[in-house]
Amino acid sequence: MQVDRTILAEGAASGDPRVVLCRMADLASWDLPHMAAPHWRLYLPLTAGGELRWQGSRWDLAPGRWLLIAPGTDCAASCSRGFIKTYAHFIWSLTGQRAVPGIHSGGLPGPARADLRALWRNPQPRRLGLLVQSQFRLAAARLPDAAFVPEPAGRSPAVSRALALLHANPARTPGNAVLGAAVGLHPGSLVRRFTHEVGHSPQREGMRFRLEHAAVLLAESDDPIDAVAIACGFGDRYHFTRAFSAHWHQPPAAFRRRSRGG
Repeated sequence: MQVDRTILAEGAASGDPRVVLCRMADLASWDLPHMAAPHWRLYLPLTAGGELRWQGSRWDLAPGRWLLIAPGTDCAASCSRGFIKTYAHFIWSLTGQRAVPGIHSGGLPGPARADLRALWRNPQPRRLGLLVQSQFRLAAARLPDAAFVPEPAGRSPAVSRALALLHANPARTPGNAVLGAAVGLHPGSLVRRFTHEVGHSPQREGMRFRLEHAAVLLAESDDPIDAVAIACGFGDRYHFTRAFSAHWHQPPAAFRRRSRGG
């Protein structure tokens, strides 16, 4: 007798993981007290020496292991000696779900470890990119259920529309009066309903979105910081630096430098 067993997938990926940055590096030092970022980070160590710390726990970067850090995880990094690692930053999400801050680890297959050693001796950027993408998918497939939580359900059409408008253009956050008119609510009513359903005000959400977009631009582009500030709706570098530092616990220049250093 044939048994028909059907499994429906939930939380399907909204798109393929997009690589923001991918490098192999021999680090003589690694001292990063704040590493919060809006993207996923995958570490594939070739030699030992590095470590991560978060919420009282510690993870060694050891050959044969992968470490996957969720967005928004403000961990710290250090090293006891120089070490070599491959690291990649990814933009990736699941439909209807939100990643929970955390650090995950697992075993790296032997062939992948051998490929990394070979690529360190004989660099081939295209092969390295394909390798880290495949390892990211394998690591992501092993994430526990607790690595994600459902996005809040039951948002009203007005709040959903306001969120879409706030996320439409990082260079300009619509004011509450504009948002209210667009969704058919008095500005005060919109702010109360938005805060109740989202957890904070529309203007705070707009600022959060702009600063997360700025972090991605700093990590993946060589645009001057003044240009990033303008692209994210800040009139000058001074105000951008103040807002960015308050959100990410470090100024834009340090974020870019540390992001590219690991």
